[in-house]
Amino acid sequence: MLVVYSITIFLSAGLLFLVQPMIAKLLLPQLGGSPSVWNTSMVFFQAVLLAGYAYAHGISRWFSVTRACLLHTVVLLVPIISLPIVLPEWQPPTEASPIPWLIGALAVTVGLPFFVLSSTGPLIQRWFATTSHPSASDPYFLYAASNTGSLLALLAYPFLLEPLLPASVQTIAWSAGYGLFLLGMMVAAVFLFLHRRPADVQTPSSASTGQTVTTRDRALWVLLAFVPSSLMLGVTNYLSTDIAAVPMLWVIPLAIYLLTFILAFAKRQFVPLRSASKIFPIIAMALVATFLFGVLHRITLLIPLHLMGLFFGAMVCHSRLAALRPEPSHLTEFYLLISLGGVCGGVFNAIVSPLVFNVVLEYPIAIALACLLRPATIKAVASNKHLARLLDLALPVSLLALLLGIQQLLRWYDFKAGDATPLPVHWFNLLHILLSIGLPIFVTFLFVNRPIRFALATALLLFVATFSHEPFQLIIHRERTFFGVYSVEMIPMPDPDEPTKSIVTVNLLHGTTLHGFQRYRTADRNQEVPVPVGYHHREGPLGRVFDTFHANPSAERVAVVGLGAGTVAAYGKPGQTFSFYEIDPAVVRMAKNEGWFTYLKHCRARLELIVGDGRVMLAKAQDHSYGLIILDAFSSDAIPAHLLTKQAIELYLAKLSDDGLIACNITNRHVDLRPILAAAAHDLNLVAIERRDLSPTPEETLRGRQPTHWIVFARNDAALGDMPNTPGWARLLARPGDLAWTDDFSDILSVLVWID
Repeated sequence: MLVVYSITIFLSAGLLFLVQPMIAKLLLPQLGGSPSVWNTSMVFFQAVLLAGYAYAHGISRWFSVTRACLLHTVVLLVPIISLPIVLPEWQPPTEASPIPWLIGALAVTVGLPFFVLSSTGPLIQRWFATTSHPSASDPYFLYAASNTGSLLALLAYPFLLEPLLPASVQTIAWSAGYGLFLLGMMVAAVFLFLHRRPADVQTPSSASTGQTVTTRDRALWVLLAFVPSSLMLGVTNYLSTDIAAVPMLWVIPLAIYLLTFILAFAKRQFVPLRSASKIFPIIAMALVATFLFGVLHRITLLIPLHLMGLFFGAMVCHSRLAALRPEPSHLTEFYLLISLGGVCGGVFNAIVSPLVFNVVLEYPIAIALACLLRPATIKAVASNKHLARLLDLALPVSLLALLLGIQQLLRWYDFKAGDATPLPVHWFNLLHILLSIGLPIFVTFLFVNRPIRFALATALLLFVATFSHEPFQLIIHRERTFFGVYSVEMIPMPDPDEPTKSIVTVNLLHGTTLHGFQRYRTADRNQEVPVPVGYHHREGPLGRVFDTFHANPSAERVAVVGLGAGTVAAYGKPGQTFSFYEIDPAVVRMAKNEGWFTYLKHCRARLELIVGDGRVMLAKAQDHSYGLIILDAFSSDAIPAHLLTKQAIELYLAKLSDDGLIACNITNRHVDLRPILAAAAHDLNLVAIERRDLSPTPEETLRGRQPTHWIVFARNDAALGDMPNTPGWARLLARPGDLAWTDDFSDILSVLVWID
């Protein structure tokens, strides 16, 4: 009986966590590869999990075990009508928020089977608690079997299922797995009737227990489940925003989250709460240091550090949950409230935070709350309790004032002294690190034995870190959408042509990534025709591509996937049509704001601004209608992997004229996309060249040129003109081991830049 119950729970949990990355990946291309797809999907899955737990709690409370089992047998058969999984044909909205569309699509495709599977864990454990098995008095160890199935399924998807099976086969295999689950549930029901205790024929709610569960207990269960859920989604968003939105990076934080559940609810404590409570503050301070110092590009340091923070932060909360678990009569309620906390964490990160905060504050908040929930090692003496609470507030606030004062003093000194400072640059930088980072962290760590004081100090440091770099620029606009956080900065600087005068640089940033900028003299803002700068500099690779394109008298239409500030529009000529495909309406709105950018205003070509995912919308264009297709959506923030697959390139070729060009900007600080594009060119029999323009001179940088890396595809050498023979250009050849990505396969680990 124990084997059957364990296998059934294991199988149901495995199916639950196989379908999550599978369906999210299937829906991802229609939403531009945004990392918010996974966070929003997680909210849906957590909400349905909550509904499943509520259903399990309800039938366990209101019905006898026998009647509940018979009712559930009927419910198990309902999801068959929605299998196998098929994506809906309706498209996401282009102007409104895609969140309702995404939740609706998930509900239609996997809502019913996910609901039934999510109720299995609590029900099976409740059934087991009513049997005559020797372990029935404490069925919580079966929760470890459930989370083990979830963990193995998560790891199996990116390493086995995704690379080995096409998406269509994955959905069929999953449906077959649901059939096996039905068989397991039927056998489990038979064992229940054969081995149930006579006393448990009565309704569970009528059984008296000696334990009282208070409102405070319930609130604490919810909070202890809320924080790890929020922390997990915060880490996921952090990893996928600056690397790529792919299942590989989705499942790692979720797998760690589940692992902490397994360890916390296991009979043997492999990571004791006391140990986790001591280690987590050290990692939290390391995270604070990276935020204060602005370490954003060292993924060899950042990925392990953030994942360790998630592990030990979740261990603190989940270990406390395990220690506070009630007796089996309250089992379904306990799981229901845990699920409620998880849903609240998901809703806070994916829905509430983007509406309330215009910067990413939910992740720092989760870190601070995890610090708060550590068990106290020093309790306030009764006579000094009020003084202790006063110090809990006063000391962190004093630390904040000290930190802000130090930062302002150092900035004032740097500004006033300038080149005349008596300190060498490296000594000044060291002093800056010691005073504005080392000293506050050291003082904060002195509070480590008092969770409230330590958590509040950590929260204040993280708040300062979020905004600490902004006084160096002038932020004139910031907004947050489903696709990320955007900032517009206006920065005065010396004119490279007339050093005695100044010009203004307006930057458009998506997170930490520069998505375009424009420089102009303030008085000539509306009259001066802008010149392309940055990745699109006229002397850079794209300028050479346009020289070749303009040399073709039949070339009239250009497609650009990714609008940014609209810089590419500066290359337009009369008689041509430039079609910009941009998934986020907010970017279109910012690029059209003539107070910030005038590339679109002064474009001499006819403009088309098409809102929607580039691949989806480009598929609607007329075949062979473009002489040049520019892919400009891969610069450091979340990579839309579906735009790089062989199937995507085949679509571009179908829309390209016979002598047309495909130019791809693969400038990226975290990922080297060259191998997958080289393999795709080889597999599709295309000729390809590349240019690494990674070391502009200081003078070129002053004039707006940035390091950049471009790849150009064509059907034949003639279409490339004389570009292959131009200095700086080289043939792009696939190397042994290079694999092209497809709609069914992507391997992000193979292209990560681990040393930068």
